[in-house]
Amino acid sequence: MLNTIKISTLCVFAATLASSPLAIAATQITAKPQATAKVDATKKSIKKEPALKLAPEQTAVYVEKMHCGHCAKKIVRKVIVLKGVKSISTDVKANLAIVTPQKKKQVKSADIWKACQTAGFQPVKLIGPEGTFAADKKTKGPLLVAKPQAVKKSKQTTPQKSAAKPTTKKS
Repeated sequence: MLNTIKISTLCVFAATLASSPLAIAATQITAKPQATAKVDATKKSIKKEPALKLAPEQTAVYVEKMHCGHCAKKIVRKVIVLKGVKSISTDVKANLAIVTPQKKKQVKSADIWKACQTAGFQPVKLIGPEGTFAADKKTKGPLLVAKPQAVKKSKQTTPQKSAAKPTTKKS
């Protein structure tokens, strides 16, 4: 009998608390941040990727699901051992890795793509000297989307030889 009185008293107390203005205000406060979080998530998916400035020899790789520094380290460990790689930098927020090759060497885009896959991350887009690649939906391999842009070389003035022979006068 005592137990049933305590339980019924608790139920009444909980019911009055739930209908109190304080409880209603608390549910409204917690509801608002969740709604804005959904709006923020949709804004992030709508945002365009920022303009990326690369040196002509660098390669940028966008990957899926790079959540933290530990994820970035996995990619760095696999890519840094490739032949011709000088350094690699990562941006976790942008899901991006930028590979810089050694002087007078070029790292193959396919090798970078495979290294990211062996690290456990699917590349989405790769921009490099060989062109722009995107993931093929069927094979998940690199698919050429755009050819590389021609690098404009500055015109160097070189002394030109004249076709006419120099004349010398005999006296």
